[in-house]
Amino acid sequence: MKYFLQKTIIVLLLTSIICLLNSLPSYAQCGDRYLEKIYDRDQVSITTDITFGSNINASGEEQSLELDFYEPTVDDLEKRPLIIWAFGGAFVIGIKDSPDIVELCHQFSQRGYVNASIEYRIYPLVLGTPTDEQIQEVAINAVGDMKAAIRFFYKHAEEYGIDTNRIFVGGVSAGAIVAIHTAYVDEDDDLPESIQSVLDANGGIEGNSGNPGYSTKIQGVISLAGAILEPEWMEEGDVPIVSVQGDADEIVPYETGLANGIIEMSGGAVIHQHASEIGVPNALHTISGGNHVSPVFAGSFLDIINSDLNTTIIDSISAPFVSEFLYQYSCPVSTNDVVKQPISIQIYPNPAKDQFFVDWSDTQFVGNSLVQIFNNAGQCIYHQESQQQGVHIQRNNWPSGLYHLKITNSTKTVHKKVLLD
Repeated sequence: MKYFLQKTIIVLLLTSIICLLNSLPSYAQCGDRYLEKIYDRDQVSITTDITFGSNINASGEEQSLELDFYEPTVDDLEKRPLIIWAFGGAFVIGIKDSPDIVELCHQFSQRGYVNASIEYRIYPLVLGTPTDEQIQEVAINAVGDMKAAIRFFYKHAEEYGIDTNRIFVGGVSAGAIVAIHTAYVDEDDDLPESIQSVLDANGGIEGNSGNPGYSTKIQGVISLAGAILEPEWMEEGDVPIVSVQGDADEIVPYETGLANGIIEMSGGAVIHQHASEIGVPNALHTISGGNHVSPVFAGSFLDIINSDLNTTIIDSISAPFVSEFLYQYSCPVSTNDVVKQPISIQIYPNPAKDQFFVDWSDTQFVGNSLVQIFNNAGQCIYHQESQQQGVHIQRNNWPSGLYHLKITNSTKTVHKKVLLD
């Protein structure tokens, strides 16, 4: 009996040590951060009207480009992931403090990100109705403006507490279109002459809106009702993308069609199908029956015109969905890189009650694997090595809530979430 107790204590101690060592690089240092709101709304501070660049606008005048910077006021991390957001408005209207962008910046700042809401050049309606060519030109210029903002934060990373390895770009509607093309258009693409000529006249693929000489490398893209001109511009090895869009979007096509009745583009359904085919990590949340504003506003486009700006859907759908996808890229992992290719890990049932199964038999994730479960405090509560491609896990006395599953082998690490009722 004495020998059995000693052996049991040794096994439990070794398990705890292994869990601790394996948890240090990832979840123990992140916990709920980047997944859930860990700060109150009044713990988010805003610094407004920071100049990050300038350029000639559609009126032929020099325009100063400014941004608003959001960050948690009580944050003790020296380097934080950054999301740069661009507003919507069909490239003819829009401001950096539009209600949806303000809400997004608060939601993600409360989760531990820092956020920037940027200005970019538009074609103001006071100039009249723009032609298709003018809309195309102003959209290209907007991409150059977003790249200037990215370079600004590389240049001032220490001042603003930015981890330049974790910079994301995102936007709503036209802003999402800007973010997508910032990420996926490069010099190797076969661009139409009409686009290439505008680029050549405006500083090339990087633009000339400020902060030359700094990087525009990003880690991922957030698209809320966005689209791309040519899906093939997204290529194997490009950065991940996460999107939310209504499948009845009447402004930006969910599949392929005319955006705002002007130019043919491909929306979320086509983008994510193409991404999956070429191995670009991606996630799409489709709002069944949702219209153009559904990712950020409850109601219709008419409600917005009538100033009925209900942004609760950001809190209930868009922000949680995006946060869950970005977590694997926002929480640093120092021992093994998070896998770049999608790996199909099945957890069933999920939510679970007394037990659940983890199955990765249909993947190339083979060999001896370490399976761990962490609670939301970052504590390792379960550890098992497996030569098989699946495990059966009993709940034990774990309380209800969200848990993080981590599977590691010699070359890869994957993360999943498990909900216990």
